Amino acid sequence: IILSYLYKNNVSHYKEGFFLGCFFAMLFTVRFFIEFVKENQEAFENTLPINMGQILSIPFIMIGVYLIVSKSVMGTSFIDIRKFKK
Repeated sequence: IILSYLYKNNVSHYKEGFFLGCFFAMLFTVRFFIEFVKENQEAFENTLPINMGQILSIPFIMIGVYLIVSKSVMGTSFIDIRKFKK
């Protein structure tokens, strides 16, 4: 619902990759929190502070946040290269 709203109302303002970043960040954040109520599937997960599903979700959340930040507004990026060229 959130992605369809963003797409319909602001599609021309975002660079390619922004919606993929939103999808990754939202999906794997939800998965991270769902894993708290799920039972561990393997015995070794009982000794881990967070279970394997949460560990595997963290890189995708970080990739999603990176894509959102770097592709958020057309014409700008997370790091402006023009500042460093002199």
